[in-house]
Amino acid sequence: MTPHLLAAPFFKGQFSLIAVPGGFGDAKYSRVLPALKALAPRFNRYVSNGGVLLLFGAASNDQDVYQWLVSGITYHFGFFDAEIIPRYAESTSTPPLLPVDYSNTEKNVYSFDGYLAYDETSVPYPIQVLATVVHPDTCAEVPVFIRIQKESGVIFISTIHEYPTPTFLAQITHGGSDTLF
Repeated sequence: MTPHLLAAPFFKGQFSLIAVPGGFGDAKYSRVLPALKALAPRFNRYVSNGGVLLLFGAASNDQDVYQWLVSGITYHFGFFDAEIIPRYAESTSTPPLLPVDYSNTEKNVYSFDGYLAYDETSVPYPIQVLATVVHPDTCAEVPVFIRIQKESGVIFISTIHEYPTPTFLAQITHGGSDTLF
């Protein structure tokens, strides 16, 4: 599915999840960002009506690259490897909500294409940090995976530079109910 098809006035698709791949903010790599910005009202309506939107790292030096969707989120581009620190699970008996396989018994080092930051007073919706890392350059703990609750839907932003697992995709689509885009 391309942004151009999504923008077509006759297109009325229904989806349980829309994923925006990594690199969407790099004009040399994808040239997708202008189309995403043009579709921002439809993305916002989709999420508000119960849709799930999963965005990966933008691969852009523009810290405000996510502003087309939600204000107050900044992105700090740069590749690094680090051990992921889960920050949320539904309960103590369930695994953490992460787009990667995670086990508490071994090192969980993954690649990242940056990290996120946000100002709670600037983000108009509740944010939940799902995973952090200790950044190798600054030794500061920074968010790499967040969940934003927007009315009936959810926006996930991940800088984890890995394909999401089928288990994770099933978890976040809530059984596959579709929402009109």
